[in-house]
Amino acid sequence: MITDKHLKILNQLRKNSRKSLVVISRETNIKVPEIYSLIDDLLNKGILKRCTSIINHEDIGYGFNILFNVESNSPKEFEDYIKSSNNINNAFLLSKSNFTLQCYFKDMNEIEKFKDALKYSNIVNSFTDHYVLDTLRQEDFYLNN
Repeated sequence: MITDKHLKILNQLRKNSRKSLVVISRETNIKVPEIYSLIDDLLNKGILKRCTSIINHEDIGYGFNILFNVESNSPKEFEDYIKSSNNINNAFLLSKSNFTLQCYFKDMNEIEKFKDALKYSNIVNSFTDHYVLDTLRQEDFYLNN
């Protein structure tokens, strides 16, 4: 069962996963040893999968953010393909054979190679691409609840 204390910890980690437990303790009025226990509980239950950073991909040379909607005639094989591609940041299964991929690329050459791989693949029926102009909201679900 998830308690209010669990939610307070999740909210703190969503705001800043590098925040010290002492600071989290001060802001939540939960003692540090209990915070350790709550985080461990969240990890063991699979609710907290990992603590990570949000990267500004453009600042490190990956200025193209593209969403691909893909229909596959071999979903299991396509899932293996997804795991092997370095350009895919997020992958979503929308139905039995439809996927959305969020990808980052350095340049148009990388984009064209990725599209060609999809186009000439025997496991992709069709795909569309959508260039993301700006990210308006990212990873702040708990921040606004």
